Formats: sequence, structure tokens, C-alpha cells
Amino acid sequence: MLRRCPAPGLASGQCWCKRRAGIGQPLSTAKRRPTLRATHASNYMKSMWPDPKWLEVLKSGGWTFTGLAVGCAVLTYLNRAGYIELHPYAAQAFIVGGVFSFFLALAALADVLQRASKLPVAKIARWRARRAERKRFEGYIPHLTERERQKFGYLIAKNQRVFTADSDGGYAATLLSMGFVRIIAHPDQHVDPFAVPMGIPDPVWDALIGHKDAFPYTPEYWHDRSGRVEAHPWRIRRV
Repeated sequence: MLRRCPAPGLASGQCWCKRRAGIGQPLSTAKRRPTLRATHASNYMKSMWPDPKWLEVLKSGGWTFTGLAVGCAVLTYLNRAGYIELHPYAAQAFIVGGVFSFFLALAALADVLQRASKLPVAKIARWRARRAERKRFEGYIPHLTERERQKFGYLIAKNQRVFTADSDGGYAATLLSMGFVRIIAHPDQHVDPFAVPMGIPDPVWDALIGHKDAFPYTPEYWHDRSGRVEAHPWRIRRV
């Protein structure tokens, strides 16, 4: 039984009934199934391209590339010497593969050398930085004030590399700003603002030991309720 179109006045391309039946549609928009010939052509084109999984061989180590290069070189030599006979295409393939593997082995060796050189390079960089810091302090020694020399003389006499001072450094504030004295408190450490841990960097301490004569020390004493005590040269006496 035929059903009547609810919109007979519409064009054939706009009528829902005819679009559902596929009537009036252009051939370019009609659904087509691939023919057997097109399927064979597609499969043939896919077979022409190599499997991309062969690229995983590039992930092999340098020993693999070295072995491939040596193997190709040996086969090429045996073919040239007449011990074996290879097809010309095979001989050319071994030459190309040997050269390719040789350069991949060189790249792997360069990567290993680069990673192995990071530690010595870092040590050399730290040594140069320490030497530059020591030279900077040695060049500043003639400009130190008597009070600053007294501070370093106290530390050398006591063989003391760390001390506590006010948060601003007290009389050592200038040395703190120059980097010759540093705050060594841990970031998570709670400190007393009047007893902040400070220390002498290694390059500065090495320079101090090498120039002991330039830092004489004359003890100073304070008198408080506990009696006569030796004063710290970096402390500002607060009444």
C-alpha cells in the first residue's frame, strides 16, 4: 500500500520521503561501497610502504649498531676478496647498512661521552667558582676595616667557622652584604632573630687561613651581671 507524501509540493531533494528512499539525490552524495578492484589497490599501496615498526631498531644501543657495522664490513670484505659471492644489490645494501650503522654507533658513543663528562664538568665549574670567590676576597682584604679584621681574627683564633648574630648581622652587616659571611639557617628552621646561624664560606675560610698574619686578634671584654666575659666582635652591645 502506497503512502502519500505529506509535502508533495516540495522539491525532490527537500522531500523527507524521497531523501529516505534515496530518490533525487545526486550521485556524488550517494553512499557507495568500495569495489573489489579498489580494495585490491588499497591493499597493494599499503604493502608498498614498509612497516613503521622497523624504526624501533633505532632504539637499540651502541653495541647493536657497532655489531651491525662490523658485520656489514666483514661481509663486504669477504665479497671483495672473493671468499663469498654476493649479488650486486646485496653488496650495495651491506655497504649502505654498514655506513649507516657506523654513524649511528658514533652518535651513541658521543651520547655516552656527553653523559659521562657531566660530572667532571660540574666539578671543574665548582672549582673555578670557588677559586674566583677566593680571589675576590683576597682582593678585598686591603679594604677591610679594623673592626672587620677583628671579627675574622676572632674566628681564626678560635678556629670557629660558624657563629650566631643578630638577623641584620650586627657589625658584620657589611661582610654579610658582600657575601663573605652567609646565613646558614635551614629554610624550615625556626631561629631567634638575635641568634641567627651564620658561617664563613669555604673559599673565604681558605683565604683567611692563608693570610692569618693580616688578621690579628686582640680580645675585648664586657662586664655584665655574670662578670667579665669576652665580647664577640660582631655583636652590638645593647644596654
